[in-house]
Amino acid sequence: MTITYIVTRFLLHEAGFGLQPAEQVCFVTGMPLLPGVIVLSQLVQVPADCAVTHARPSPAGIARAQTLLWALGQDIYAQFHSHPGRGAEATHPSKTDLATARRWEDGSPFLGAVFSSDGHYVRFFNHQQDSVVHVYGERYTQLEPLLFELHDDDLPSTDAQPRVSDGSAGTPPLVEPGADGNG
Repeated sequence: MTITYIVTRFLLHEAGFGLQPAEQVCFVTGMPLLPGVIVLSQLVQVPADCAVTHARPSPAGIARAQTLLWALGQDIYAQFHSHPGRGAEATHPSKTDLATARRWEDGSPFLGAVFSSDGHYVRFFNHQQDSVVHVYGERYTQLEPLLFELHDDDLPSTDAQPRVSDGSAGTPPLVEPGADGNG
């Protein structure tokens, strides 16, 4: 049976830049939408031993995260991590990555993903499970069935300060909650 994963472009943006420098790792939770369809929804950080050549999540950290997710009626459906190197060639899964996917696929749906060190490419993979990935949003190119180029170069910075109106130019001033005694 083919498992279809739906992931938002925003989640890929978060992961691509959050998993830097290279060889960082996180898990991803989500929800089954229909039989064989899983929506990936949130990155789940776990403690990990990360170096330039590997990322090993803490088994105890995985167990704690999985226990909490199960208590909330959720599960781990994917593992995202980054590799050193730029471009699509940096996103090929290693033998260790494929062995990890094999272990996780034993009995449940699971998807691996490797991001390049610049966060602009992501390749999804499995050991044996047949998967399809659909990205919801814009600013990407699907290069192969499970390989995507993410176009983030000219996106606004997520750490930019919000613009606050002072009432000039005909816009009403913004009022902080509680400033009028009602909040």
